[in-house]
Amino acid sequence: MTADLIPATRAEALLALHDFIERPVLRYARLRNHIAERHTHVSRLSAAIAHRLVTEAEVLCAVLRVHKSRTVEKFVQEVLWRSYWKGWLELHPGVWRDFADAASAVGPLTERLHEGKSGCAAMDACARELVSTGYLHNHARMWSASFWIHRAGRPWKVGARFFFDHLLDADAASNTLSWRWVAGLQTPGKTYLVRRSNLESYWPDAPSEGLEQLEGEPSLNIPQDSADRSFRGLESLPEAPGDSAAGLLLHEEDLSLECGPLSQFQPVAACFWKTPARSSIREAWLHRADDDARARAENHFQKNVTEIQALDSLKDWVETHDLRRIVMAAPSVGPVRDSLEPFFQWCGECGIIVTRLRRRWDARVFPLAKAGFFPFWNSVRPQVPELIL
Repeated sequence: MTADLIPATRAEALLALHDFIERPVLRYARLRNHIAERHTHVSRLSAAIAHRLVTEAEVLCAVLRVHKSRTVEKFVQEVLWRSYWKGWLELHPGVWRDFADAASAVGPLTERLHEGKSGCAAMDACARELVSTGYLHNHARMWSASFWIHRAGRPWKVGARFFFDHLLDADAASNTLSWRWVAGLQTPGKTYLVRRSNLESYWPDAPSEGLEQLEGEPSLNIPQDSADRSFRGLESLPEAPGDSAAGLLLHEEDLSLECGPLSQFQPVAACFWKTPARSSIREAWLHRADDDARARAENHFQKNVTEIQALDSLKDWVETHDLRRIVMAAPSVGPVRDSLEPFFQWCGECGIIVTRLRRRWDARVFPLAKAGFFPFWNSVRPQVPELIL
């Protein structure tokens, strides 16, 4: 698969969604675990959803407008998995801090993942695809993580950092918690083990060299959990921007602000907070996605959107426009929020109000992510029709 198969604009994402609804979604439950050329069995919308070129509510509304829920339930669940992970991490932010603090020190070690020297050609092929396209099929992600942790015996945080740096759809929650689950930390007592029989069943064209490494029972490499799993409760945030004058701050986690609670907002000024890309393929994709979001925002809000990459420049933007209030989509637990924390602190010291909006979808589903996915699913499923209106 090539990187251009991953939609990088809202128009591309909506077209890909339309094409997926036409037929592939009906085969999704049966074929989603199979590795196929160009990954035609899945939607390839994960990056667009992660950065909200399209929202979860939009995707499910489009699907359920055409198909009955029972025929596409597995796909609906898959969309909700991302919301579940994000909600769980919002309620347990110490788990992100544990990973982020350690990951900053292991970056150089991640290069081993794509040196192509594991001795298992299939795993090396997965790593090369990830580096060259920014995408990897979910089943291949599980195999790769399991191989790295339980077959090669390497630290899970190193592998998770490698994925986080290269995946176009990586968010702090899905990536960190999925790797923890494979490692046996997220659900104590449960691990995921890659096996040759499973890989060959779902990837019949996999390179065969070194597959014997996936036979037999490995010595499980379950690390001690150093994370603070304390439950914090969901911070109460507004869903509407209010009426007073304010500047608009955009960022990469929500690239369709003209749709939703900010659609009628009239900002005094607007800027786009840009965080450093973690790989060249991610940088190229985000460049297209961010430019598309800025163009749509400029057209909708009738304001120039200034791109800002440094804290001092962000402060200058506030002072230049004499802003006393700033409105933005609430960043989730993760690197964007981390990068803006010094700015939030400065605003507080200066008496500048930062109004962080939480989309209705997040406000309703995040508090339900208290336990495992299926209790979450059973709580959310009856609410889906209302949430997608």
